Amino acid sequence: MTTRTDSELKTYYFNALVGLVGHVDMERFIVLMNREPRDYTKWRETQFNEDGESIYELAEKIKAYTPHRRRHPAMA
Repeated sequence: MTTRTDSELKTYYFNALVGLVGHVDMERFIVLMNREPRDYTKWRETQFNEDGESIYELAEKIKAYTPHRRRHPAMA
């Protein structure tokens, strides 16, 4: 994996979000994330942790599910 510049990273994930949820929901997501200050690392660790799974376990489930869905070119 190559290291991307900040600009490349923003473009990559902007395109990925737009491709996955569309412009309107992407904008809503950004507004929601910026609405209130938070510790992103702590939020990320607990946001999807209802079953006591680690982020890595959740990532493995996503990887297993992803081949069954059409992937957006930005996510390749």
